[in-house]
Amino acid sequence: MTEFKGNKTELRRLLKLEAEKSPDSERLLESVKVSDSFFKLDAYIKAETVCCYASVSPEVDTNSVMRRVLKDGKRLCLPKIKSGFSLAMLEIKTLDELYQGRFGIPEPGVKCIEIQKKEIDLCIVPCVACTKTGCRLGRGAGFYDRFLKNSEFYKVAFCRKFALLDEIQAEPHDIRMDCVLSDGEVFYINEA
Repeated sequence: MTEFKGNKTELRRLLKLEAEKSPDSERLLESVKVSDSFFKLDAYIKAETVCCYASVSPEVDTNSVMRRVLKDGKRLCLPKIKSGFSLAMLEIKTLDELYQGRFGIPEPGVKCIEIQKKEIDLCIVPCVACTKTGCRLGRGAGFYDRFLKNSEFYKVAFCRKFALLDEIQAEPHDIRMDCVLSDGEVFYINEA
Protein backbone atom coordinates (compact mmCIF):
# COMPACT_ATOMS: atom_id res chain seq x y z
CA MET A 1 0.00 0.00 0.00
CA THR A 2 1.06 3.53 -0.73
CA GLU A 3 1.79 5.83 2.20
CA PHE A 4 0.34 9.34 1.92
CA LYS A 5 -0.12 11.68 4.86
CA GLY A 6 -2.13 14.84 5.30
CA ASN A 7 -5.67 16.11 5.52
CA LYS A 8 -8.20 15.11 2.88
CA THR A 9 -7.53 18.10 0.64
CA GLU A 10 -3.78 17.44 0.71
CA LEU A 11 -4.35 13.71 0.10
CA ARG A 12 -6.44 14.47 -2.98
CA ARG A 13 -3.70 16.76 -4.31
CA LEU A 14 -0.94 14.18 -3.73
CA LEU A 15 -3.00 11.36 -5.23
CA LYS A 16 -3.76 13.48 -8.29
CA LEU A 17 -0.03 13.96 -8.81
CA GLU A 18 0.54 10.22 -8.38
CA ALA A 19 -2.25 9.45 -10.87
CA GLU A 20 -0.65 11.75 -13.44
CA LYS A 21 2.54 9.63 -13.24
CA SER A 22 0.59 6.41 -13.81
CA PRO A 23 0.39 5.37 -17.50
CA ASP A 24 -3.06 4.67 -18.92
CA SER A 25 -1.95 1.12 -19.79
CA GLU A 26 -1.42 0.49 -16.05
CA ARG A 27 -4.90 1.85 -15.26
CA LEU A 28 -6.48 -0.40 -17.87
CA LEU A 29 -4.64 -3.49 -16.61
CA GLU A 30 -5.74 -2.72 -13.04
CA SER A 31 -9.29 -2.22 -14.34
CA VAL A 32 -9.34 -5.70 -15.88
CA LYS A 33 -8.17 -7.24 -12.60
CA VAL A 34 -10.76 -5.30 -10.59
CA SER A 35 -13.62 -6.21 -12.93
CA ASP A 36 -12.59 -9.90 -12.94
CA SER A 37 -12.74 -9.87 -9.13
CA PHE A 38 -16.04 -8.00 -9.16
CA PHE A 39 -17.87 -10.55 -11.30
CA LYS A 40 -16.87 -13.33 -8.87
CA LEU A 41 -18.42 -11.59 -5.85
CA ASP A 42 -21.49 -13.28 -4.36
CA ALA A 43 -23.00 -9.81 -4.10
CA TYR A 44 -22.76 -9.42 -7.88
CA ILE A 45 -23.98 -12.93 -8.67
CA LYS A 46 -27.07 -12.43 -6.47
CA ALA A 47 -27.77 -8.82 -7.53
CA GLU A 48 -30.67 -7.94 -9.79
CA THR A 49 -30.09 -4.17 -9.81
CA VAL A 50 -26.54 -2.80 -9.93
CA CYS A 51 -25.58 0.82 -9.50
CA CYS A 52 -22.32 1.87 -11.18
CA TYR A 53 -20.50 5.07 -12.04
CA ALA A 54 -19.22 6.10 -15.47
CA SER A 55 -15.49 6.36 -14.92
CA VAL A 56 -13.18 9.16 -15.97
CA SER A 57 -9.41 8.89 -15.95
CA PRO A 58 -7.60 8.15 -13.62
CA GLU A 59 -10.39 6.05 -12.03
CA VAL A 60 -10.73 2.30 -12.51
CA ASP A 61 -12.40 1.98 -15.92
CA THR A 62 -16.02 0.82 -15.60
CA ASN A 63 -17.07 0.60 -19.27
CA SER A 64 -16.57 -3.16 -19.51
CA VAL A 65 -18.32 -3.62 -16.15
CA MET A 66 -21.38 -1.70 -17.34
CA ARG A 67 -21.51 -3.67 -20.60
CA ARG A 68 -21.26 -6.99 -18.72
CA VAL A 69 -23.98 -6.01 -16.22
CA LEU A 70 -26.31 -5.28 -19.13
CA LYS A 71 -25.26 -8.47 -20.96
CA ASP A 72 -25.97 -10.50 -17.81
CA GLY A 73 -29.56 -9.19 -17.89
CA LYS A 74 -29.31 -7.15 -14.70
CA ARG A 75 -30.76 -3.68 -14.26
CA LEU A 76 -28.08 -0.99 -14.42
CA CYS A 77 -28.40 2.47 -12.96
CA LEU A 78 -25.97 5.36 -12.89
CA PRO A 79 -25.89 8.63 -10.97
CA LYS A 80 -27.20 11.93 -12.22
CA ILE A 81 -26.52 15.06 -10.21
CA LYS A 82 -29.69 16.77 -9.06
CA SER A 83 -30.06 20.23 -7.62
CA GLY A 84 -29.04 20.58 -4.00
CA PHE A 85 -25.92 18.43 -4.33
CA SER A 86 -27.77 15.12 -4.37
CA LEU A 87 -27.70 12.11 -6.68
CA ALA A 88 -30.52 10.33 -8.46
CA MET A 89 -29.86 6.86 -9.86
CA LEU A 90 -31.30 6.42 -13.32
CA GLU A 91 -31.66 3.15 -15.21
CA ILE A 92 -29.96 2.78 -18.57
CA LYS A 93 -30.49 0.01 -21.12
CA THR A 94 -27.43 0.87 -23.23
CA LEU A 95 -24.28 2.97 -22.83
CA ASP A 96 -25.56 5.14 -25.70
CA GLU A 97 -27.95 6.72 -23.18
CA LEU A 98 -25.03 8.46 -21.43
CA TYR A 99 -24.07 12.05 -22.19
CA GLN A 100 -21.48 14.49 -20.86
CA GLY A 101 -22.89 15.79 -17.58
CA ARG A 102 -21.78 18.14 -14.86
CA PHE A 103 -18.04 18.08 -14.02
CA GLY A 104 -17.40 16.25 -17.33
CA ILE A 105 -18.74 12.96 -15.95
CA PRO A 106 -21.03 10.89 -18.20
CA GLU A 107 -24.61 10.76 -16.88
CA PRO A 108 -27.88 9.10 -17.96
CA GLY A 109 -30.10 11.16 -20.25
CA VAL A 110 -33.25 12.91 -19.11
CA LYS A 111 -35.53 10.18 -20.51
CA CYS A 112 -34.03 7.53 -18.21
CA ILE A 113 -36.19 6.33 -15.31
CA GLU A 114 -35.16 6.96 -11.71
CA ILE A 115 -34.51 3.87 -9.57
CA GLN A 116 -35.37 4.09 -5.88
CA LYS A 117 -32.63 3.37 -3.35
CA LYS A 118 -34.53 0.38 -1.96
CA GLU A 119 -34.47 -1.28 -5.42
CA ILE A 120 -30.66 -1.33 -5.61
CA ASP A 121 -28.89 -4.53 -4.54
CA LEU A 122 -25.28 -3.53 -5.19
CA CYS A 123 -23.55 -0.19 -5.66
CA ILE A 124 -20.08 0.33 -7.14
CA VAL A 125 -18.73 3.47 -5.51
CA PRO A 126 -15.95 5.60 -6.99
CA CYS A 127 -13.05 6.71 -4.83
CA VAL A 128 -9.94 8.84 -4.94
CA ALA A 129 -8.48 6.47 -2.33
CA CYS A 130 -9.61 3.72 0.02
CA THR A 131 -8.31 1.56 2.85
CA LYS A 132 -8.54 -2.21 3.23
CA THR A 133 -11.02 -1.55 6.02
CA GLY A 134 -13.47 0.27 3.73
CA CYS A 135 -12.73 3.88 4.61
CA ARG A 136 -13.20 5.84 1.38
CA LEU A 137 -11.92 9.21 0.19
CA GLY A 138 -14.19 10.75 -2.44
CA ARG A 139 -13.74 13.89 -4.50
CA GLY A 140 -14.89 16.09 -1.64
CA ALA A 141 -18.40 17.26 -2.53
CA GLY A 142 -20.12 14.54 -0.46
CA PHE A 143 -22.51 13.39 -3.21
CA TYR A 144 -21.99 9.69 -2.51
CA ASP A 145 -21.91 9.98 1.28
CA ARG A 146 -25.33 11.67 1.16
CA PHE A 147 -26.66 9.06 -1.27
CA LEU A 148 -25.26 6.08 0.67
CA LYS A 149 -26.64 7.26 4.00
CA ASN A 150 -29.34 4.89 5.31
CA SER A 151 -28.85 2.50 2.41
CA GLU A 152 -29.17 -1.27 2.73
CA PHE A 153 -27.48 -2.34 -0.52
CA TYR A 154 -23.95 -3.79 -0.71
CA LYS A 155 -21.27 -1.14 -1.33
CA VAL A 156 -18.10 -1.95 -3.30
CA ALA A 157 -15.26 0.51 -3.94
CA PHE A 158 -13.04 0.16 -7.01
CA CYS A 159 -9.62 1.48 -5.96
CA ARG A 160 -6.42 2.00 -7.95
CA LYS A 161 -3.38 0.21 -6.46
CA PHE A 162 -1.47 3.42 -5.71
CA ALA A 163 -4.57 4.78 -3.94
CA LEU A 164 -4.97 1.88 -1.52
CA LEU A 165 -3.87 3.55 1.71
CA ASP A 166 -3.13 2.40 5.24
CA GLU A 167 -5.23 5.14 6.76
CA ILE A 168 -7.71 7.85 5.82
CA GLN A 169 -9.12 10.21 8.43
CA ALA A 170 -12.79 9.27 8.62
CA GLU A 171 -15.43 11.78 9.60
CA PRO A 172 -18.82 10.93 11.15
CA HIS A 173 -20.66 11.41 7.83
CA ASP A 174 -18.25 9.14 5.87
CA ILE A 175 -19.87 5.87 4.79
CA ARG A 176 -17.68 2.75 4.89
CA MET A 177 -17.62 0.26 2.07
CA ASP A 178 -18.58 -3.41 2.45
CA CYS A 179 -15.84 -4.50 0.06
CA VAL A 180 -12.80 -2.92 -1.61
CA LEU A 181 -11.38 -4.21 -4.90
CA SER A 182 -7.88 -3.19 -5.96
CA ASP A 183 -5.62 -4.70 -8.63
CA GLY A 184 -6.92 -8.24 -8.25
CA GLU A 185 -7.19 -8.14 -4.45
CA VAL A 186 -10.50 -8.38 -2.60
CA PHE A 187 -10.87 -6.91 0.88
CA TYR A 188 -14.14 -7.93 2.54
CA ILE A 189 -15.30 -5.72 5.36
CA ASN A 190 -18.80 -7.27 5.37
CA GLU A 191 -19.83 -10.41 3.51
CA ALA A 192 -22.73 -10.16 1.08
